[in-house]
Amino acid sequence: MAYGRDAQAEEILKEALAKDSKRIPVHAKLLEISAHRKDAKAFEQTAMKLKQLIDGKGPEWDKAAA
Repeated sequence: MAYGRDAQAEEILKEALAKDSKRIPVHAKLLEISAHRKDAKAFEQTAMKLKQLIDGKGPEWDKAAA
């Protein structure tokens, strides 16, 4: 992401979720990418998945909600 390769990072993260959809740090990183792109729809979809995984609690959710 730091080098403008957010699309490539996004694909790698999505592949990781395909293998294990409960990886909270991966969801959190996808939220960062969506926020950076100002992609509200993708952000909302990922945020809802994250919320379900962690019951809307914890530092990851606090950061997403902010």
